[in-house]
Amino acid sequence: MTPVPKRIRNFFCTLVLVQGALLLVVSIAVSSINLPFTPLRFDATFVMAGGLMILTLGLFSWKLPIGLAVNTATSVATLVAVFAFGYRPIGAGDVSLHPDLTIRTWQSENEWTEVRSRADSMLGWANRPDVTSRQVNRDFTVSYGIDANGWRRMPTTVAPPPAPEVWFLGCSFTFGIGVEDTEAYPYRLAEHAWPSFQVRNYSTSGWGTVQAYLILKRQLESSAVAPRVVVYGWINNHRQRNYLRRSWFEKNRAANFARFDVVDGQLHSKGVVPASEANLEDGPELDEAEYRVTEALIRAMAALSRERGIPFVFLVLDPTDKRILDAARGNPGLHILDVSRRSTAFHPHEGHPAPNWHQAIAHAIAADPLLARVTGLPQLQSPDAIADAPMREWQLSIDRNSRQRGNAGIRYPDRERTAMRVELLGALPDDPWKILVKRSDINIQAGRTYTFKMRVRADGARSLPIVLSRGRAPWGDLGLHTNLALSTTWQTAQRTFVATDDDPAASLILVVGGSRHPIEIDGVPTLTELSDAEAIAALARPTWTLAAPASTGAVLSNLADDADPPFRVDIASLPNDDIWAIQLQFDGLDIKAGEHYTIELRARSPGTRALQYALSRSQPDWENLGLWGELQLTPEWQTARTTFIAPKSDAAGRLILALGSSTESVEVASVRLLVDDRDLLSAP
Repeated sequence: MTPVPKRIRNFFCTLVLVQGALLLVVSIAVSSINLPFTPLRFDATFVMAGGLMILTLGLFSWKLPIGLAVNTATSVATLVAVFAFGYRPIGAGDVSLHPDLTIRTWQSENEWTEVRSRADSMLGWANRPDVTSRQVNRDFTVSYGIDANGWRRMPTTVAPPPAPEVWFLGCSFTFGIGVEDTEAYPYRLAEHAWPSFQVRNYSTSGWGTVQAYLILKRQLESSAVAPRVVVYGWINNHRQRNYLRRSWFEKNRAANFARFDVVDGQLHSKGVVPASEANLEDGPELDEAEYRVTEALIRAMAALSRERGIPFVFLVLDPTDKRILDAARGNPGLHILDVSRRSTAFHPHEGHPAPNWHQAIAHAIAADPLLARVTGLPQLQSPDAIADAPMREWQLSIDRNSRQRGNAGIRYPDRERTAMRVELLGALPDDPWKILVKRSDINIQAGRTYTFKMRVRADGARSLPIVLSRGRAPWGDLGLHTNLALSTTWQTAQRTFVATDDDPAASLILVVGGSRHPIEIDGVPTLTELSDAEAIAALARPTWTLAAPASTGAVLSNLADDADPPFRVDIASLPNDDIWAIQLQFDGLDIKAGEHYTIELRARSPGTRALQYALSRSQPDWENLGLWGELQLTPEWQTARTTFIAPKSDAAGRLILALGSSTESVEVASVRLLVDDRDLLSAP
């Protein structure tokens, strides 16, 4: 019989093996495990290594004395229990260590950034030199290359040294968070527009005007080659980073930061101080203090450049308040280049500029004559070197007062995507007009005829109001005001209208805030002015029109590339129980008494509903001209074919499809009215 102590040892040795196997299973099931009760995490590879070590220890423990084996097993069990009890899933702000010794900060369960920053005794923090780090986000997966000096990697100039230099200063917008090295706007300029120049990108994520000033000062003092121009990429958030705003530094989680004060109108450095000194709450007093420090820093940057005869360009990347712009304008040698309205191509969820934005900004800088003029270097103006970003003119317009009620983002066409996609984020706004996609550079002339055309679909059934509006107050449509019913099927919408007023900068508006379903637009929507002959033909051509009270919310949408069937009618509500309260009408039919006519109609509906059809006069007394019928529609296609003799003549007969029996939508595949094998609905 086996002694009891030996049984106990076997039990505890087996327990160690089981715990080792358990850790191996856990390492497969989870991507990382946290240090109990902390946000510090270890990659699953470490968990697997720990499981293998404990398995080995379990096998070895059979050779240990009984007491030591028991102690080993209980220690391992306690450790495993503590990790199990203290485990929590990945959360925003967690930090994890990985086998290649990289450190990741997590934004969510599936979004992370490899840490590339380090403490800096002058700046507070800076990029670690000579590293490549990755960021994985629902909007993108990119790598950030940092050179040996701690700056975002740039192309090497092809010109022999010393090549003339252009310096960029700024934050994540200029660094290029969310885009590859080659996609950031300074890189695009260096590679495509200014290949004979050495372009430097002295920027880091989270920096403001404080760090831009310090870097400019340091580089001017230490660089062997002075730049021909300094460009500071400004965004509005810089002001909030320039002083002691608690909400910013808590979110940024910087341990230290460089601090400046303004005393008697002069800028004074306080050196690098702990983040705990940023203890001021948001409010007007803090805003005023930030303005003073920011204005002083801008003046100091302009002065540093001016002392060395270097033009200083204040590059406005973000729509900016008048006070900051006025402060910039008041400095000799400082020049303002405003590209803030060139693009709204931001990553919808992460929030930083997307590649389309960087392309638009690079194109705007290269095409503008400012840099060439202030430096005397004509090579710095190169309007054809970088193509303008596709569909850049179509931009988001969001009511800032309603951001808490909803937001949106545009994914512009790129190498992999042919359609522009508009996504709604968060809750819907209380008014759909608070989130728009529009372009505002359209010259419209009163009395002229235009055709609007776009190819569009949505991820689900939704409406899309489209309006051509005045570009400024007093607002009002200029002749185009329609509402498309979108589905997952591509449709080409085409509308012809006569402009009601002149406007050299009218806005073509897509009202996207009424539904969560994303919208895709294939190709650039067009607004084409027709010649007189084309206008006469277009306006004289009979078409299907929808006659319904506005309260019904009824919408006619074409599902083909022209105004002919197939088409769809969506109905929100019924005004009464009269089927004729909602009608599809085709006017202008020349009907002859005694002629034999045949109607062919093919239609369906998602639910069971009635559709009636008739031919009548288009004027009072609306007398019937020999045709009346009814279809009971179902999800299957139904076809009606009826032959009749017209009892009277009418040169402006009206074919009617009556739809007011139900709110179920109706899809019409084809409608033909034949006489002598000729279709009157398509006859010229």
